[in-house]
Amino acid sequence: MTEKILLVDDEPNVLSAYVRAYRREFDIETALGGQAALDLFEQGNRYAVVVSDLKMPDVNGVRVLSEARSISRNTVRILLTGQADLNEIVAVINEGHIFRFLTKPCSGEVFETALRDGLAQYQLLESERVLLEKTLRGSVSLLMEILSISHPHIFNRSMRLRGLARAVAQRLNFGRIWEVDVAMLFSQMGCMLLSPEIVEKVNSGAPLTEDELAMYYENLENGSRLVGKIPRLRPVAKAIEYQNKNYDGSGPPEKSKVSGNSIPFPSRVIKVINDYDKLLTRLSPVKALTFLRNSRGKYDPLVLSALAAELKDLGDKIVDKTIQIRELQVDMILAEDITTIQGVVVVPKNTLVTEVLRLRLLEAATRSLLSEPITVKIRLAAHAAEEGAPVDPDPQPAVAAAVATVEEQSEETSA
Repeated sequence: MTEKILLVDDEPNVLSAYVRAYRREFDIETALGGQAALDLFEQGNRYAVVVSDLKMPDVNGVRVLSEARSISRNTVRILLTGQADLNEIVAVINEGHIFRFLTKPCSGEVFETALRDGLAQYQLLESERVLLEKTLRGSVSLLMEILSISHPHIFNRSMRLRGLARAVAQRLNFGRIWEVDVAMLFSQMGCMLLSPEIVEKVNSGAPLTEDELAMYYENLENGSRLVGKIPRLRPVAKAIEYQNKNYDGSGPPEKSKVSGNSIPFPSRVIKVINDYDKLLTRLSPVKALTFLRNSRGKYDPLVLSALAAELKDLGDKIVDKTIQIRELQVDMILAEDITTIQGVVVVPKNTLVTEVLRLRLLEAATRSLLSEPITVKIRLAAHAAEEGAPVDPDPQPAVAAAVATVEEQSEETSA
């Protein structure tokens, strides 16, 4: 968006006077009436500052400023009016989130100062948005790289479960899917400080000793604090902290007595998905889900129902396919272990294929070090794509989804 100013009024003489007075100082456009302003918005025009009269016969200033905010949250909104009652002023403030309220007649000096201050506010909001975007994207990407290099099994498991967690959240119409996405990715961040033996026990669902359990919970809190240092990720950090909290309020963190729906929604989703996945090491999917349902007080029943519905749909959509390693694609899941020609397991089943893993396997395969063919799990939609059938696009990555909320959050902070 260029730093344009839109002036909206239903009096042509007023608009002409604005243009004559300020066209040399500012990049100004005008709209004769509220509907003309809405037409400009609909055509894709965006503005740094919108100044609107309140009383107009077609569309009033409240709607103009509200619409300006809905299409560009950082647009600075100024109201200029000759008459208004208290109710109208409250409506504008609540619906339009105005930056400044000016009354007619307004001196040229006051009006020009308002325009300059509006542009400065817009530049401030945009600078904050860009800074937050770069910081958030860079910080999340850095954590992902650290986790993928230091603990590839933890990272791979989190990546694999992220899709299931997102699907469950979508079924329950959760409005901030990115929080579930990122919280699931970093839910085991604290495990980086644990010994490999404890991490293996956690991932396999094996029972931990009292000392090991204390260390595990302590390091999850450390992971939560680490994520919480990233701007705008405090809700994610809280979700990570409460991921082992039972629905009835028991479980860590013991200092908190929250229960039921007071537990962060992403935490309730992670609790169900994590425990379900651990049970799959010794139970079938049906028995694992039944076990969760019979564990009274531990899980959110709505999340369990959403998981059951998702698993039912997935059962009809995922098939095993035998391929050569050169045919591997990112986001495929291994249905069987990949082994060397001597039978040594190099990548276990249920591993999600990342780009790095694909390239490493491809390099090993070219040297005839691996046993082929291999078996992978694919969605029927992906299988149909090979035949030329249309496929729905993949969901946005977690980082992109989180970044998409930065503009909205920065606006709420400044309002």
